[in-house]
Amino acid sequence: MVKKIFRKKDRETVTKYSPQDIAKINARAYYIWLNKGKPANSAVCDWILAEKELKKEGTI
Repeated sequence: MVKKIFRKKDRETVTKYSPQDIAKINARAYYIWLNKGKPANSAVCDWILAEKELKKEGTI
């Protein structure tokens, strides 16, 4: 389940994930990293890609 919080001060939307969603994103990011050949310093990009893929699938 995704919860969105709207901050009036900076007009930014923040997304909070459940622990189960975080585990799903983490696992997907790990497999993305493995398939890319374990490159250094790609954790953030892999996490964002995993998050986008899971949102598109409707898993999170």
